[in-house]
Amino acid sequence: MIVGLVGMEIFKLIQNCKIDVYRNSFCNLALPLWVLSETLPPEKFVDKDMDPILMGPVKAVPNGFTKWDKIEIKGPKTLKQISEEVKEKYGVNLSLWGVDKIPLLGQNLMNPKMERMDMLPDKAYFEEMGKEYP
Repeated sequence: MIVGLVGMEIFKLIQNCKIDVYRNSFCNLALPLWVLSETLPPEKFVDKDMDPILMGPVKAVPNGFTKWDKIEIKGPKTLKQISEEVKEKYGVNLSLWGVDKIPLLGQNLMNPKMERMDMLPDKAYFEEMGKEYP
């Protein structure tokens, strides 16, 4: 049953179907319960003059960016080179750097560790976590 549901969604993906054709599936094997629901499109982020959570202006880069989108940066580049490229291309300053939930560098941290600007991101991660980036 589970393999069949996953297989149906993979066929839809291969056929490049519209988002309203896909389904989220929940199967409880202990009970005779199968729930299929429609997926929602991702939330689009837009520029805000005042964000109540961050208490300041927020710029979406690029405007209309979603969690499904990504910005590709060809590397290897140091954190400083990445920061300069993003500032040049999108006109924003990066104020917080993080991997997963680990802050690597930030202007608002108690110890901003600005010496990491000349490091590659994986080296900064190793310095913070003491292990290689997965």
